[in-house]
Amino acid sequence: MIITNEGSQYLYGTRYKKKNDVQGDRCRYELLIYPRKSYGQIINNLIATQGRLTIKTNWDLKWEVNQFFVDNYGKKYIIQDVQIMPQEVNSQVLAISLINPDTDFVLSLIEVENIEGLQW
Repeated sequence: MIITNEGSQYLYGTRYKKKNDVQGDRCRYELLIYPRKSYGQIINNLIATQGRLTIKTNWDLKWEVNQFFVDNYGKKYIIQDVQIMPQEVNSQVLAISLINPDTDFVLSLIEVENIEGLQW
């Protein structure tokens, strides 16, 4: 008997290392914090709206800050922060589930409308 977590909703996205990359790396992820908007002051009286999203994936694509991510819905994001979280599994659960513990990557993303030189 294998115990699995069917409660999570997984989506697929694409990671691009640079803004002019033509081909990216696909990965599976899940939403940790649903999209939200925040407002930041860029230049004195100019206010910009930023869509923010936090996702989690166990796909090790050598995630780095300032790489780009396109979500399941085609929205473009820049990676603002990467947190590496090794999963803690006790030995009894491991023996029952037959699943090896993995490392999760939590990505903090900021939505971007258009980036100069963007190929995708």
